Amino acid sequence: MKYKVVAAIDSLDPNPEVLIFDDHYEASDFIYEEVHRRVLYQVEHSPYSLTDEELDHMREQEMCLFTFSEIDED
Repeated sequence: MKYKVVAAIDSLDPNPEVLIFDDHYEASDFIYEEVHRRVLYQVEHSPYSLTDEELDHMREQEMCLFTFSEIDED
């Protein structure tokens, strides 16, 4: 079975990236690594110290930009 991940840049992204993975774990690893990379970028470019609560909120916002689904192979 194959898996499709749709990765948007923001909630209004008209052309999100669509990726196909052969394995469930590859797809989920991609999502978690990409969320980590995006949050790390925000942290590195923030002029303020961030609390754990703010980091959790950032992660949650980024996770909402990804959709994950199975693709039936016919």
